[in-house]
Amino acid sequence: MSPPCENRPERSKPKSKHALKTTPVQIQEAQLIKEEKAAAKREEKRVKEERGAARKEKLRVEEERLRKMQEEAEAWRRRDQDVEWRRKEWVRMGVERDEREKMSAGKWQVAAKEFSDDETGKVPFPIPKLGTQACKRDGCVMGEKLGVCHHDVERVLMEGNGVYDVVYLKKERLKWHPDRFPGRGDVQIMAQEMFQIIQRLIDGPGSPGMA
Repeated sequence: MSPPCENRPERSKPKSKHALKTTPVQIQEAQLIKEEKAAAKREEKRVKEERGAARKEKLRVEEERLRKMQEEAEAWRRRDQDVEWRRKEWVRMGVERDEREKMSAGKWQVAAKEFSDDETGKVPFPIPKLGTQACKRDGCVMGEKLGVCHHDVERVLMEGNGVYDVVYLKKERLKWHPDRFPGRGDVQIMAQEMFQIIQRLIDGPGSPGMA
């Protein structure tokens, strides 16, 4: 009786006589196909990396543009704040200057009255000037001894008196008539200049200068 089949040793199948052998050409073609696939994968990877880099660069450029826009907006905001601050400062300085001029004009009125009432000749001549800077306006009529022009005198008279009109100017002119200061040298000369400057203010724009 023969043993069971599972215990029988397997016989190796005989190789077919018609089995194809791999030729060197086929091996070379398979290698080429493998290399082409690898190259295709590398190219795909490179394209992806380039696209990723392009997206990053685009984002970077956009962020840079937004940053510059924000900086410009901030610069404009600071400039507007600076302009507003300067405007307020100019207004403040103008108000303070006006107050100083009013005080100076008031002091000049007091000094002018003291000079007019003085009988000793010791009170100095009151120079009608509010500031230390020379007038830069056109058409100034200057008093050489006084060192002021009719614009300076006009400001002093306007700031120091509540009313500024021809009647007031004519009264003020009489105070400085040179005949009131005979024989007083420079005082008489300065009084004459004041008289002529006030006359220039009475005559108004277009009137001739002092003789």
